[in-house]
This record gives sequence, C-alpha cells and structure tokens, in this order.
Amino acid sequence: MERRFVDKTIVITGAAGGIGRAAATRFAAEGARLVLVDVNAGGLAETMASVERAGGKGLVVEADAANRAKRDEFKRLLETTWSGRASIDSVGYRLTRAFVAGLYGRLFGSVDETMKEIEKRAGFARATSRWPAVIARLLDEKPTGWLPPGHADWKALQLAAIDDAIAAVGKEEAALAEATWGKRNTLRIAHAMASGLPFGMRWLAVPAEPIPGDSHMPRVAAPDFGQSERFVVSPGREASGVFNMPGGQSGHPLSPYFLAGHADWVAGRPTPLLPGPTTHAISFVPR
Repeated sequence: MERRFVDKTIVITGAAGGIGRAAATRFAAEGARLVLVDVNAGGLAETMASVERAGGKGLVVEADAANRAKRDEFKRLLETTWSGRASIDSVGYRLTRAFVAGLYGRLFGSVDETMKEIEKRAGFARATSRWPAVIARLLDEKPTGWLPPGHADWKALQLAAIDDAIAAVGKEEAALAEATWGKRNTLRIAHAMASGLPFGMRWLAVPAEPIPGDSHMPRVAAPDFGQSERFVVSPGREASGVFNMPGGQSGHPLSPYFLAGHADWVAGRPTPLLPGPTTHAISFVPR
C-alpha cells in the first residue's frame, strides 16, 4: 500500500467507531500520525489498537469536539459576567444555577425517581434544603463510592453537568450570551380569580417583569414565589419603618388602588410603613 501520509498528522473526531475508526486505520496504514478524538474511552482504546495493528501511532484525546466550543464559551461567560449577585442582567449567575441543577440531576436524579415511586412529590431536595452543601462537599472530597455509574471520574461528571446546563439553557435561549437571569426569573403573579375569568390574565395579572433574587438569599424571589411582604420597623421609630408587598395592598380588581405599590416591591424601593395624609374617609352612621 502506498504510504502517502508519512510525516503528516491527521485529527479524526468521532474516532471511537464506525467511519472514524475505519478512516483512522486506513490513514495509519498509509503512514500518518493520528490524533483520535471522542467521548467514548472504550471505543477509542479499540480504535487505537486497530491503528497499531496497521503499523501506525497516535494520540488519544477523550473529548467531544462538537461541545468543546460551547464549553469554552460557557467558561468565558462565567469568567467575564459573574457578579456574585442574582441580578437580572447576570448571565454568569444563570449559567451557574443551570450547572448546579445539572450536578443535582447527575447525582440525585435516580434517587428522586426511586422516591417518587413511593410518593409523587418526594425528592432529595425536598428531604433536605442543604443539598447544595452536600454537592459542594462531594466535589471537594470526590469519594469514589458516590460517583454515579457512567462517569469515569469526578471531572467527567462535572463536564457532563456543564453539557446538561448548556442544553437546558439552549432550549430557552438562542445564545448563551443572551441567557440573563432576568429572562429566567420573570414574575408570574395573578389575582386568584384570573384563571377563571375570560381575559382574566390580561386584566388581573401583574406585568411579566424580570426580578432579581433567588431562593436562599436575602432577596427571595422566583417567578411564582417570593416574599409576601417587606416590613422593617424599630419599636418607637415607626415613622422610619418601611413596607411594601407584591400586588399592592388592595385585592379588589375594580379598586383604583389595585396593584398600587407593586412597582415599588419589584424595584425594591422602600415605602413608608405609616399611612400618609387622609384622602378618603368612610363614616358609619347608626340608624
């Protein structure tokens, strides 16, 4: 056989089997040095053996070439957009949140499935609110007995969780760079009667605004969950107290004060606890 590729290096992705393995074996027979790339370590080992039988040499790289660019972008965005806060414009916070969710699924997904066979609402996260601390400890200690099946080591587990995060965000956003936390953390608050009335959601729901915050932090906020009110006062200094609440204090859809004060809650603007000057009065007159 003519050795047309002596002193040349050829990179083959998807080299763990099929066309990739066949191409690697043929190039090896024609004198090429090979770089074999794939996520399948076992398949790569078999391809390397085939290359050596054909008289060739090569380097094995266990990686997903298609995902490498996305992983690089994921890393770059974390490094350049992380602010340490769950702000509405933070891409870094949303990617971090998605990564943690990916880790949870990899580590405890099968546990959740088993628990749900007994109780549909059960899950490891419901059993303990400290599951993020458990994950952090596992990543620090890297105990072999806790490594889920299908992962070569803890690094492989984390890379798989990154891929899960990229896929999850990709279902909702066109590009990772556009995946701000505010797009994910958008209010869904409506009057209790909204779903039962024609056009109820149009007239009885608050605007779908992005809101900063998350669970387990000073500003607790999620699309359909958050602080029912913010209330700060010191005894004897009531005039300095502040108060606001989502949806405002009036629950009557026809009231001119319906949703009044809601914008202050969204923006985190403190409003006075004590009432201002009297503008309306109601009198009860006995008959």
